[in-house]
Amino acid sequence: MTDREGRSDLEDQSKLGETDRTMDEDTEQIWDLQDRADDLSEESSMLSQLECSVCCSSFDNIFRTPKLLDCTHTFCLECLSRLHTISPAPHNPSGESKHLTCPICRHHTPLPQDGPPALTTNRQVLCQLPRHQREEEPVWLEGKKLCCQSSRGGSGPESAVCIYIGENKAVGVPLQTNQLDYDQMDRRSKYNKSVFFVILVLLVFSASWCIILTICIKSGSKDSDSTAVVPLNHTLDLPPNLNGWIK
Repeated sequence: MTDREGRSDLEDQSKLGETDRTMDEDTEQIWDLQDRADDLSEESSMLSQLECSVCCSSFDNIFRTPKLLDCTHTFCLECLSRLHTISPAPHNPSGESKHLTCPICRHHTPLPQDGPPALTTNRQVLCQLPRHQREEEPVWLEGKKLCCQSSRGGSGPESAVCIYIGENKAVGVPLQTNQLDYDQMDRRSKYNKSVFFVILVLLVFSASWCIILTICIKSGSKDSDSTAVVPLNHTLDLPPNLNGWIK
């Protein structure tokens, strides 16, 4: 083997090594992209757990305290109180409300005597809120108002902060329309989450396809460059009679 052939073999081996390293780097990029997609999906699912599926508002420790029903569905206190006010559940002979209907699965949850504020608080969700919202504030129901004590201190009704949770003030609107609004908001929330997941999958697929296509193009160009062309005048090993014909 001549020196020129030896150098050509070394160049081919180095090019093959570069191709392998490039493919390894691209493979690592694909895995990193998939890991990022998994992290994004976990973050989106975590964020969806920290918001009410009815009003799509983030939970807090006052009016939107996460309340857990017997069916394991969690909603904010304001939505459950509003649902209880506009569509009261059947009452027993003593006049106390018997249950609260879940907006999603229609499962019945026994309602405490103090109303929705006395429902079980989802501590697991509450602990995931910001540090200053992890302690539940006392909230009570006064007719069609949900009230809490003002942060300025004081005592009495004047120091309370209240929100109205009654039915709409529009005349002639039946209460069933409000129940349908809850279903529509829930379906809209699920639709938005599905659209976000589909867009995320399409982005991951497009990025993976671009990386794979880049790998194929690079490997194809490396293979074409590694093909050595032997010049015609390099005929040292040929018989003398053939050398004359080639010249």
